[in-house]
Amino acid sequence: MSLLETLILLAIAGLVGALAEFLIGFSLGGMIGATIVGVVGGLIGDWLARSLHLPAILPIQVGTRTIELVWTTLGSILLVGLLSALRTRRSVARR
Repeated sequence: MSLLETLILLAIAGLVGALAEFLIGFSLGGMIGATIVGVVGGLIGDWLARSLHLPAILPIQVGTRTIELVWTTLGSILLVGLLSALRTRRSVARR
C-alpha cells in the first residue's frame, strides 16, 4: 500500500468518524479523534458485517483495500454512542 493510498484511507476514516460524531452529538476532540473513531469504527463495522454475514453495501476500493462505507459508518456510530454513554454515566456517578 502506497503513502497516497494510506492518506486516502485516513481521510475517509476521518470523514466517517466526523459524521458519526455529528450524528451522535458527541465529539472526542478534533479531526485526529474523528480519524481514530473512523478507523476503530471501521474495524468494528467490518467485524460485525462478517460475523452476521451481511452483504457489502457501497464498497469503495482504494488500491488493493476495499472499504465498506455503510458498515464502517455504522461501526463508528456504535463506537461513538458507546463512548458517549460511558462518559455520561461516569460524569453522573461523580456528582
